Amino acid sequence: MSMLQRFKTIMASNVNALLDTSNPAKMVTKHLRELDKDFRQVKMELTTLQTAEQRALRLLNECKAEINKMHQYALKAMETNREDMARSFLEKKASLATKEADLEKQYESAKESTGQLKQMYEKLASDIETLESRRSTLKGKASVASAQKKINEAGVSMYQSMSSLDQMEEEVMRAQFEAEAMAELNGVPLDALEKSSKSVESAPSKPSLEDELAKLREEVKGKDQT
Repeated sequence: MSMLQRFKTIMASNVNALLDTSNPAKMVTKHLRELDKDFRQVKMELTTLQTAEQRALRLLNECKAEINKMHQYALKAMETNREDMARSFLEKKASLATKEADLEKQYESAKESTGQLKQMYEKLASDIETLESRRSTLKGKASVASAQKKINEAGVSMYQSMSSLDQMEEEVMRAQFEAEAMAELNGVPLDALEKSSKSVESAPSKPSLEDELAKLREEVKGKDQT
């Protein structure tokens, strides 16, 4: 299918609609490849049509010049009373007029096609520029989002690391306290511990209530005997 057959489709396309998709960056990149392919084809066909248009115009102008020449020849023939020759020039002029009409149609057709391709060329160039700009914007946003994600992940990792350090510090302090307590115990002389133990063992125990009552009975009994 030639690019001219796709004229209406290309001219009606809306690149901004690509940004309404769930994955605009992917769609923009995909559409840019398609646009670039169309753009290169339009550029190639436009060059061919411009050449054809220029050729058609040249042939048309040459035909018009030839028609004007036959008219001048016929006029001169009539001025010299050579009517037969004038008729011959006029017949050539009429034949060239038919050719001129055909060349006029060819030129107008080439001109119209060239005009359409120029519109497509400008439309595609504009769409490509728009999508390139949008893609750069999307890439910038993606870079910012990626950087923010890394910052957030680094923050979480740092928080976890700090939490782990706090736990380690607590364990180290607890171990230090235990070590200091053991060191204090280990620092007390053995004879002091033994004396402390013996003093506890040899210390008189407090009399019980029954013992006190028994002593009172003995005292009462002794008084009675006296």
